[in-house]
Parts: sequence; structure tokens; C-alpha cells
Amino acid sequence: MCASATEPRRSPCCSRPATSAVNILSSAQREIARRFAGQIPDIVDRFDGIAYSTLVTGSPLLDGALAWIDCHTARTIEAGDHTIFIGEIAAATVFDDAPLVYTIGSGEPSRP
Repeated sequence: MCASATEPRRSPCCSRPATSAVNILSSAQREIARRFAGQIPDIVDRFDGIAYSTLVTGSPLLDGALAWIDCHTARTIEAGDHTIFIGEIAAATVFDDAPLVYTIGSGEPSRP
């Protein structure tokens, strides 16, 4: 399960109801986290210049991520200004690395 803000500037790949992917970023991917969180305002296409691959569903799996969860979307639920995606896992991969962690209240990623 994951949730995404329902807004027009959201990437088209995030609005496909049939599939979704969760990319768990490594500690080395702080700038990618900032980019996808919208913290770099000059970037229009957040995937521009970002290397990714696909597994089963065709959803983007970011190169260098600590883990990927590739899902077929089983259900979507509109909840206020967010859409909740409930996925059925089609494939998953985990790599050996340190995760990117956010400290509550900092708004910035930190290392565990």
C-alpha cells in the first residue's frame, strides 16, 4: 500500500491505475529523493537523466535503489487530496546497502 498526492503535476507514470512500483532508496540517493519529493523546483520531468529498469509490470525501478517492489494495482481509493494504491506484488528485489532514512521533523534524509 502507498499513497500519492492527487495533483496535476504528478508524473504520468504515477497515475496509471494498472501498475505501480515502490523504490526504497539507498543512503547514496539523497539527491534522487529530493528530486522526486519536488525539492528541486527547476526539474519538470523528474525521470529526465535518471537511470531505471523494469521487471514484470513495466513500472520504473530506479537503478541503485536498495529495494524494488513491482506491483499490479489491485485497488485504488480516493481519500481527500490523496489516492491510496493497494498493490499485489508481482516481483521484488533487495540489495545489500544502507537505506536512506528521514529523521522526524528534519525534512532532510539522514543516515541510520
